[in-house]
Amino acid sequence: GDNTCGMPQGLTPLQLATYLGFKTQVRKLLKRHMRPLWKWGPETCNHLFLDELDSVGAGGTQLMELICCLDARIETQELLLSDFVNGALFNLFLVKWKRTGFRMHVLQLGLQFLHLFSLLQVSFCKPNYESVQAWSVWMSTVVVLVLIEEELREIVLWIYAQGWKAMRRETYRVLFMERLRCALISKCIMWCTSLAASGLILTWNDERFNPGVTGIGGILPQHIAEDATWRNVSVPILLALSTLIACNMIIQEFFVIWQQTGVYILVVNQMLGSDVLLVLAVLIPYLFAFSCAMWPVFPTYKLFAHDSPFAFISLVWSLLMMIFTGGTTIRLGPQVADMADLTTPDLNLIYHEWGLAQKMFGDMLFVGLYFGFVILSVVLLLNVLIASMSGTYEEAMANATRNWRWAFARRVLRMVMLAGYDRPVGTLDTIRDWGGKKRYYVEVLSVKKNIEGGTYEGTTDFGADGKSAGSDEAAAAAERASAQLDALQKQVADILQQQQAFQQQQQQLLSQLPQLLSGAQAASQTLARVSEVAPAPAQAFSGDRTVLPPISHPPGEAPTKISSAEIPMQWQPPQQQPHLYPLDPRLAPKGSRRMAHAPSMPNCGVAAPRSARSRQDVYTRRSVVWREAQPLPPSPGPHAMLANPHPARVSFARRAATQPAEWYCSPGRP
Repeated sequence: GDNTCGMPQGLTPLQLATYLGFKTQVRKLLKRHMRPLWKWGPETCNHLFLDELDSVGAGGTQLMELICCLDARIETQELLLSDFVNGALFNLFLVKWKRTGFRMHVLQLGLQFLHLFSLLQVSFCKPNYESVQAWSVWMSTVVVLVLIEEELREIVLWIYAQGWKAMRRETYRVLFMERLRCALISKCIMWCTSLAASGLILTWNDERFNPGVTGIGGILPQHIAEDATWRNVSVPILLALSTLIACNMIIQEFFVIWQQTGVYILVVNQMLGSDVLLVLAVLIPYLFAFSCAMWPVFPTYKLFAHDSPFAFISLVWSLLMMIFTGGTTIRLGPQVADMADLTTPDLNLIYHEWGLAQKMFGDMLFVGLYFGFVILSVVLLLNVLIASMSGTYEEAMANATRNWRWAFARRVLRMVMLAGYDRPVGTLDTIRDWGGKKRYYVEVLSVKKNIEGGTYEGTTDFGADGKSAGSDEAAAAAERASAQLDALQKQVADILQQQQAFQQQQQQLLSQLPQLLSGAQAASQTLARVSEVAPAPAQAFSGDRTVLPPISHPPGEAPTKISSAEIPMQWQPPQQQPHLYPLDPRLAPKGSRRMAHAPSMPNCGVAAPRSARSRQDVYTRRSVVWREAQPLPPSPGPHAMLANPHPARVSFARRAATQPAEWYCSPGRP
């Protein structure tokens, strides 16, 4: 999604990865520029060749130059941090700074201090600028010319290093939008004001002290007096502007070389360039609007008349000072000796021009506008400015290290370029493995990460060392073993959790076992009592149905075996069959009505199922379990069909067979 149409041409893979900010690819490609010198255990000393890294004398497409570009991406700037190969790339800039950059920086800073000293010497001679010594003014002029020459030389050297053909449209755009907007414009203002002040002081007109050119009575001619007045007013203003910019440049140059102070300098610059300018851009239109609205209703009493053409400017200035000082600075008139005159209005103006009511309304409107401006400017806009500065500070401090290192690296390359020092940071040696070709290199100590993932202090971890394919395979095997170990640990944890759940269920079953035993014992006692009342001589026979023997058989005698195939099936549709149950009166459904014996009713016995289901379907009615019943004779016979010949059910079936059948219809059924 990034715009890469302005990408420089002819980049190597390492340079392209650096330009795009791909850290992983840069890390891997850097290993191709390394050759092992010695190895001892996990430590390896490598030669890092600077063919595509050092920017000296190789144009603007080298790695160090791409990192310090004005349009460098955030990912590219992050290559200078310590988390990328332990800050190895930033160490290259530190070597350049110690060799050449610091000396050139001291020279530039000395010129700035000399310029400031000459400006202060001239400024402290106010108002007698004609008494200033000429050598101090000439010194300030010469220093300014030297600074202009250094700035022009820097621009020419930078364009020459980039190459005229390699210059891109984006390069010019970034140069004029970033470089000229911030640094070069302020320098131009300082140079112009300094030279103008020096010229006015050096060409100071001394004709007013020459008696040959004075008029009658020693009075200067009008044009000479006006020229002297203009000089007395303009020189202090020019000196003030040049002194302010010179001090600001010294602060920027002096404190930015240390990280502790350079971070705060960058934060202040970011706040002044973004937050303060935005708030002022909104405040100035409101200031103009309220000033224009308050001017017509400004009080116009006799003592407070505003005939001066600068009265409107005074009103605007008063409102502006009120914002920053917090006090009421609007003065409605001059100071008078008699305090009673302050409350004496011009009655003619009141009664004949406005009228008393209109004048009071105008004063109230003026006060209301003034109060609204106070709320808008002091309460609202200043709080917005404070909140915006807080957000900018948090964002800047989060990226403070990256911003400072990038600014410091740019300053290092600038100083090296101005010094004309074209030697790379590495050591020149003859590498015999490459046919005797001379290449610059630096020694880099790399240490493999230990089991805990750490390295030794002051070393660099580039990943695998040289051609250590076996170490890569061992690391991959270790990762796979670690993954398998994690999976086994997870399985063991699941098994332990299941075992714990099984133990809990077992404890619950053991706790319920006494209740089950007591219930079984009670059931056996109930069955014993039922067996004593009516024994159940039931015997299973062939077929899928159990037929109870007739009641007329003596006890203990085996019943006649009847096959289920001998009993005809005469089922009717469920909707035509009444839901009747041959039940004991004690087991009849609550709310059902009693019906007379109906021997002619087909399919007496158990009601037919409501749907055509298998013969093994089970239906529950009042705790009595029935299977699909076989058809019975028209009159209640000695047989009854039960699903399970339980003794209790058998005794009920015997009573139903020996006693007259009583049919109960369920509630709501026909």
